[in-house]
Amino acid sequence: MCLEPFYPNGHIETVVNKTYTTSDTVSVICDTGFKALSLNTTCNQSRFWDPHPACTIVTCPAPTVDNGNYTTHNNDQQQNDYNKNSTTVMEYKFNTTIYHYHYLQCDDKYEADGPTTFTCLANGTWGQKTPSCVKILCNNTADVNHAAVIKTPTDLGIGEMGNVSYNSLQYHLSDGSFQVECHDNRSLTWTKKPNIGMFCFYYVYLFYLQ
Repeated sequence: MCLEPFYPNGHIETVVNKTYTTSDTVSVICDTGFKALSLNTTCNQSRFWDPHPACTIVTCPAPTVDNGNYTTHNNDQQQNDYNKNSTTVMEYKFNTTIYHYHYLQCDDKYEADGPTTFTCLANGTWGQKTPSCVKILCNNTADVNHAAVIKTPTDLGIGEMGNVSYNSLQYHLSDGSFQVECHDNRSLTWTKKPNIGMFCFYYVYLFYLQ
């Protein structure tokens, strides 16, 4: 005969009796945010429940990010599973919330993009898409006198250079360059400001008169 089993962070599915006889089997239900390797247990001849499921807390893998890293703090190490050699949190427990502006450090010339918080759910996944570190881009255009800019690079990061495309039937590049560079303040500036000159249609007209 076995007594009713007791499970921290869980309970048996249906209480039929306060005592159970040999070979009786019950199912264990873990509380939200907890899990067990086995959910069934049987009263054996030694009057013990076998196996004896343990409801352990659900964990989420530590988030990773390209072009950046997550920092950890003392309370993380105390409350979550971490590598004692490197003090890096390996897993976060159920219901742990991470604030990206406090934890996420992006590499130079990159910035955080995505939700500001994300939480470890009961199914072992993060509740929202974890933020990423994206390249800081320049967001302005570069103007050219007497010409229509038809394409300005939109994917230039800080310190990167690209070429501006323009279209004009009457003007041409007489000096300078259409190359622009992205700066720390997110502005595009000319590496050498272009000068636009007008085509001399007069001489072309005389040529055709001859």
